[in-house]
Amino acid sequence: MALVAQERGRPLNVRERLNLLVRQGLFERLERRTLLRCPGRCFAVSSRLADDLARVHGVDRAALGVAPNGVDHSVFNPQARRFRAEVRREMGLGEKELVALFIGGIWWEKGLHVALRAVAQCALSWHLLVAGSDDDTQVFLRLAQDLGVSGQVHFLGRTDTPVRLYGAADCLILPSRFEGFPLVALEGAACGLPVLISQEGHPGDLVDGTTGFVLPRTPEAFAGALADLGTSRERLQTLGMLAAERARSFTWQRQAKILETAFLEYASRP
Repeated sequence: MALVAQERGRPLNVRERLNLLVRQGLFERLERRTLLRCPGRCFAVSSRLADDLARVHGVDRAALGVAPNGVDHSVFNPQARRFRAEVRREMGLGEKELVALFIGGIWWEKGLHVALRAVAQCALSWHLLVAGSDDDTQVFLRLAQDLGVSGQVHFLGRTDTPVRLYGAADCLILPSRFEGFPLVALEGAACGLPVLISQEGHPGDLVDGTTGFVLPRTPEAFAGALADLGTSRERLQTLGMLAAERARSFTWQRQAKILETAFLEYASRP
């Protein structure tokens, strides 16, 4: 709780403290009860999440399966680049501008403050598209202004067509405090974006040094990665191409098959 207050630069109010305590306590109890009472086999959406569940709740890691999230490749694929010029024109951005995308809600947990500070600290000039909404939107607007990057940050609100934004961006930035297997990372990778993700947020199955970067959850680390990526258009494209190739193996059909096999094995028990 102290860390959350430190990130926000102020003490948490009573409502925020209660929400945090209830969410953390409730989720942990539900997880533990499910893992300990399940007569069959429990599945996590990533190997890293399975490792964390085994460690936190003291269950046998071998008893936990992994059924990774998937993505609809008919929607999220490198053809998203066809939206690049149109979306950038709508935002007044040129073809050669460096553009990072942050997409999601619950912005403190997802690390928008880290992304904003990274843009401010980066040696190269990056624009940041922010898609989604949060109760503290005005706080983040003021933070962007205080950091001197309000002209580089574009708050877009919620979107029903995220593929257009993936197509317009050069990379995806996700400095989350924790993730199981973030769908936005998978969607972005499938569309050909290198993914910059926090050590606390990466699923362990998607991002490595060839498809993006797993980073400490600090503005300095993300600023350095943005500077590194921004020095070479060719490198951006190569990482994006490899990210799309890696993402192809993540399908909903694959997840369904893993779970179907587990159900059939359980049903066949005497």
